[in-house]
Amino acid sequence: MKGWNMFAEIKQYKSKGFKKSQVSKYLDIDYKTVSKYWDMTLEEYAKLKADCKNRTKKVDTI
Repeated sequence: MKGWNMFAEIKQYKSKGFKKSQVSKYLDIDYKTVSKYWDMTLEEYAKLKADCKNRTKKVDTI
């Protein structure tokens, strides 16, 4: 998962009118990553980041 800075940069390029493929090239990240965050709100991203920190590991369930 990318950090807050990457998310902010994607949103910044989107607001300037760039296309997903252009953003992908400028930031040197996969097109699918840009697509994932393209329409995501700040609240959705914060929830996604929080969920990743709290995931359970296989070892913890045994």
